[in-house]
Amino acid sequence: MASQQALLPRYKLHINLGYLEVLVKLGQLQQPDLHDPTADRPQSWNLHDHAVATLDGDIATIPLEQDTTQTRHDPNRFGFFSSALECTIHASQFGNLVLPDEDISSLFNFHNEDNNADGVWWLNVNNPSPAEVRVICMAFGIHPLTMEDIDTKETREKIELFPSYYFASFRLSKVLQQPDRIKYTPFNVYLVVFREGTISFSFAPNNHASEVRSRIAMMKEHRSTSNDWICYAIIDDIVDTFAPEIARIERETAAIKEQMYITRPSDHQAFLWQISRARKDVLSLLRLLDGKADVLGASYTPTTSKSTKTAPSHYLTRLSIDGIEQGNQTNALLSRLNVIATVLFGMNFRVPGQDQGDDLYAFWAIMAGVALSAIAGLLPAARWRKLL
Repeated sequence: MASQQALLPRYKLHINLGYLEVLVKLGQLQQPDLHDPTADRPQSWNLHDHAVATLDGDIATIPLEQDTTQTRHDPNRFGFFSSALECTIHASQFGNLVLPDEDISSLFNFHNEDNNADGVWWLNVNNPSPAEVRVICMAFGIHPLTMEDIDTKETREKIELFPSYYFASFRLSKVLQQPDRIKYTPFNVYLVVFREGTISFSFAPNNHASEVRSRIAMMKEHRSTSNDWICYAIIDDIVDTFAPEIARIERETAAIKEQMYITRPSDHQAFLWQISRARKDVLSLLRLLDGKADVLGASYTPTTSKSTKTAPSHYLTRLSIDGIEQGNQTNALLSRLNVIATVLFGMNFRVPGQDQGDDLYAFWAIMAGVALSAIAGLLPAARWRKLL
């Protein structure tokens, strides 16, 4: 996206592989032993802190709260897409994303034939534990404020620019059909977009990641995939989910408008209930849509505001210069006309042939002299043009 150039991070991403090793060990701690019938015991397995040594020699203390030690059997909880692999790897734990006979660094480091970095990667995490969020953020150098927003499930929608990435938070909802009305369950999707890759977090089941991956597969023959485009595609898919609900509310509103003049007095109570239900749906949808225009507009502000601030001054300066040039040309022309008028009209001379009545020989002689003078001036000019 051309408009996203203003959001491009300034610094290169540095991945701390030691914390990724911690993430692998953390997944092993959270994953029960399938051969042990007593292994699946989230209530009794109550570890408070777990110290793990990183590859750099640091000691990382990861809090293992009760909710983080519960087993997570979703086989698609972690999804990793790479333009080098041209496929998506799914796993229930981060360590299972690594292919056999490879290490963690191979996921994020890939090169082309010229040994230059070429490609993008996308790590999608569904329902991460607080410990996993902290370790992932520390591994990729994510700012503590961003880590806090993800860990606390910040509901405010925003786009923030950091030195090595930009952070986007968008709010969407699950639509639950109830007997009396439709209920919206809101949740957020968090995107951390680096120059080299993208990380997305979500805490509720959704199919936005799979939809975007399908879109990438369909368009890979027509265009190259970038991290900004992945962010745009996720946001676009989120916005598209509101279209069916908006269309449904428009139909309900049109139906209410039609029934307003034909409803019988005995049906007023049901009609008022229908209006109240439609009003609640509209307010719920407005709360979800409120702020999205401002957030999306904020991503365009750095470039458009700069252009709109400088364009008027540049345009006015150009108009002023053009006006001065036009005035100078007008003054020069008036000066020449003034000289010619002073010379010609300020002299009294006898017109040839004015005493000969209807004799036009003098007139034609003057016209012939003018024509000969013009031809004498044009011939050298034409000859000079040919020499060029």
